[in-house]
Amino acid sequence: MIRASVCPPEIRLFSTAGTPTIVATTRRAPAAKRALFVERGIELLEVEADPDGRVDLAALLAVLGQREVTSLLVEGGAALITAFLKNGLADRLIAIVAPKILGEGISAVGDLGIRSLDNALRLSSLRVSRRGGDLILDSRLSPAPG
Repeated sequence: MIRASVCPPEIRLFSTAGTPTIVATTRRAPAAKRALFVERGIELLEVEADPDGRVDLAALLAVLGQREVTSLLVEGGAALITAFLKNGLADRLIAIVAPKILGEGISAVGDLGIRSLDNALRLSSLRVSRRGGDLILDSRLSPAPG
């Protein structure tokens, strides 16, 4: 799911022939930008905005559920991933660790407001595999006990 306000419609992601693409947006997306997506045959799905003016993810998942979408790959930056985790909207996590060190690097997940290991999200049914030099962690997410 892509946010119309931040993603240009000409990127390669949208040129996959025969694969339907849905872009989630709110009413705040500019009409000119919406038109560019529609011209490319991309379906715009308007949902309510959250308090920060972004797509309300719970509302989006409800709409997708009504369409009988039962699986969704969320590949985003730290803000999107953090929002899914913080709101308990994800039930599976796949993390790919490359054999490279950036130092401080780029945050994959932002502040979840968790201050104790006892309250941490739990990974269960963990499977570990390799692909080339990358390490792939595939697990279910479980809320902290209590």
